[in-house]
Amino acid sequence: EQKNILIREELNRCVASYVTEADKVDTGYNYSEQQAAIDGIDDEMRRLKSILNRVNATVKIKELGMTISEALVKLAQLNSKRARLQTLPTVQSSRRVTYNGLIEFTVCNFDTEVVKCDIETLRTQISELQMAIDKINLNHQVEV
Repeated sequence: EQKNILIREELNRCVASYVTEADKVDTGYNYSEQQAAIDGIDDEMRRLKSILNRVNATVKIKELGMTISEALVKLAQLNSKRARLQTLPTVQSSRRVTYNGLIEFTVCNFDTEVVKCDIETLRTQISELQMAIDKINLNHQVEV
């Protein structure tokens, strides 16, 4: 947020319009200082993200037997699988007449009720995994 404020401030203060020299307003903008401030925020973000990555790679979620990083990857995989499976129950068996008068059948090669059950199981797993990640994030303190 601080970086966005500085960038907006830069856009507003980096130029000044005037008609006569007497109308010229000093916006107080200093390119070097502004860039140094933005670079400082970037440096701090990089430092904090590095700490977070180390913590995520080393702290285990005991009840899951995996690190926070592994849990985050698994969470993404489960969400991707759920999204993919959600399109399957909409597939329907059908029949149509082809251009040469033959009847063509299209059938589902799976039970849509099984897919719906799997989607619900995934929703539960995603919720439990997210809660485990949230719990460890709330209970594990990191020195910065």
